[in-house]
Amino acid sequence: MSAEETEEIFKKLRVASNKKEKGIISKDIEAKTGHCMSIANRFYEKIELNRKSVATMIEWTTLSLEEFETEVKNLKHVERRVKSAKSQLVEANLRLVISIAKKYTNRGL
Repeated sequence: MSAEETEEIFKKLRVASNKKEKGIISKDIEAKTGHCMSIANRFYEKIELNRKSVATMIEWTTLSLEEFETEVKNLKHVERRVKSAKSQLVEANLRLVISIAKKYTNRGL
C-alpha cells in the first residue's frame, strides 16, 4: 500500500459516520496491510508524526525537501565516518595498552 492510499483510507475511517461503515473500512485496512487494525493504526500514527517532524525541520532550516534530504544523507555519511574513526582509535589504543602491558609480564605486579 502506498502512503497516499494509506492516508486516504484512514481519512475515510475517521470520517465514517456509523459503526458498520467503520467496521467495513477497518476490515479493508486489515486486508490491505496484512496487520490487525491496532497495529496498522500505530504505523499510520508514526508515519504522520514523522511527516510532521520533517515538515517542522524543513521549516526551521528553511531548506527545500530535496536540500533537506541531501543534508540528512550527508550527516549520515559523516556519522558513519566518525564511528569508523572512533573504532580505529579504540583499537589503536588497545594495541598500545597491550604492547605496554607485555613489557611488564613476569614481573609479579
